[in-house]
Amino acid sequence: MPKRWCACTSCPACTVTTRGSHGALFNLDDTGTTKCPPCQEQARIRKNTDPPGRPTASQRGYGAEWRRVSAQVTAGATACHWCGQPFTGEDPATADHIVPRARGGTNDLSNLVPAHRSCNSRRGGQMRKRRSTSL
Repeated sequence: MPKRWCACTSCPACTVTTRGSHGALFNLDDTGTTKCPPCQEQARIRKNTDPPGRPTASQRGYGAEWRRVSAQVTAGATACHWCGQPFTGEDPATADHIVPRARGGTNDLSNLVPAHRSCNSRRGGQMRKRRSTSL
């Protein structure tokens, strides 16, 4: 099994620095990455931004079924339900609940509309009517 140097620029478990990486050798076949186990753990901790005790997305009702329905809602969408502007790379389409789940809404297609990520976040748990279509 080949031993590799960690490709990280810093590691909390190692203080020796050698040519841009620290001096920890690790078994590449065991980790499957270019990071040593201590660096992998630190990356996992940084990636998990949910506060302690918060249920997972699946436990909150956003599991595989939600991803399938959400993909259906956003698949053919060209403009936001709330503001009417087209979707962009910086503000992509998301599936938004008309009646928020916090207020008894469901994940049925009839309760979901395509919305910008920013419009969806701005609404939060509010119930709001669709944009005005008058000119």
